[in-house]
Amino acid sequence: MTKHVTIVEDDPDVRAVLTRSLGADGYHVTALECGTEIENIIFSRQVDLVVLDIGLPDIDGLTIAQQIRRHSDVGIIIVSGRGD
Repeated sequence: MTKHVTIVEDDPDVRAVLTRSLGADGYHVTALECGTEIENIIFSRQVDLVVLDIGLPDIDGLTIAQQIRRHSDVGIIIVSGRGD
């Protein structure tokens, strides 16, 4: 069974690299540009892992992680381009 990874990343270049890399490794990938779209994916599909940008323009990645955690025990990897 193919594992499903959802990427939430606003930077199109980073999103594309992650999507290509994970897809080449055999994962089914759903790539989202903004955080508000994640709830529809988490609750409507089986997701095995979320790769989540912490600095999204519409909602903070930590807030999204807290929302996901309230409803799911899916694995979450938080990524950031921040230097601090």
